[in-house]
Amino acid sequence: KPPPSGRVVLVLWIDEQGDVVNIDVEQNSLPDALVEVATKAFRNSQFIPGELNETKVGSIMLIEFRYDNGYLLKP
Repeated sequence: KPPPSGRVVLVLWIDEQGDVVNIDVEQNSLPDALVEVATKAFRNSQFIPGELNETKVGSIMLIEFRYDNGYLLKP
């Protein structure tokens, strides 16, 4: 079986404290196992929260991963 090629786009929902509270898979052409690894990598991540008028706010972030023959491509 050839190594996987394709991409996955994740939508990260980040709260006012910078915690990832939800992850949606927006697009996917990779095996589920690779998507699960990518999702787990961000599940416990911490971000600097967004700000609006000096008030911390939740935000949404799109993350795209591309694989070619099993190798993660650099952006």
